[in-house]
Amino acid sequence: MEFGKNFQIDTSDIQKKFEHFKKTLSDPSGVFTKTISDMQRRAPGKVADAVREVYSIKKADVMPTKQKRDLKRAGIISVRGQTIANLAIHYQGRVLTPLHFGMTPKVPPKKGKKYSIKVKIKKQRKTVSYPTKEGKFPFIAPARKTSLRFIPWLRDGDGEITPMRTLSLPQMVDNETARIIMNKAIGELLQERFNHHMERLLKDSVKSP
Repeated sequence: MEFGKNFQIDTSDIQKKFEHFKKTLSDPSGVFTKTISDMQRRAPGKVADAVREVYSIKKADVMPTKQKRDLKRAGIISVRGQTIANLAIHYQGRVLTPLHFGMTPKVPPKKGKKYSIKVKIKKQRKTVSYPTKEGKFPFIAPARKTSLRFIPWLRDGDGEITPMRTLSLPQMVDNETARIIMNKAIGELLQERFNHHMERLLKDSVKSP
């Protein structure tokens, strides 16, 4: 199951700058188009960096990919909006297995040997006990028949087996600490790219006869 959310990018400071330059420039629209294009390419990386400052997950798992199918991908992050005023970050993703958080062991030990599954979710190692609080027993086995990929499973007292899960990308993006980091990074990126293109526009207008 996948979850999807959006959060708005604060563009109030840039809107004030635009109103100022609009009085002296005949066509500042190119600045908007180029700034939005830059945000679409660069903002997802800022979100991924913010998530990784809080969680022990690989950037490649968080970053969007052009591949149509990637079993290791945590989700998709993209920028939506046609104007600077309505720019928003859209993110979606499924609930992940512990494989994304440095799970050990990665393959089951020799038959009969007891082991504990350890995961490093929030920059600290957590041991999953035997059994869990819900009375379920974790073990490592192939993701499906004939698969060479191993994932952790849970078996309850009735013998029912289900994949072991942790967090989804939307949950990580919604973390309070991660959100503070990414809001600051995205705001700085938006200002930097807008100023860059505005300065180029001003230089070109001065050169024009």
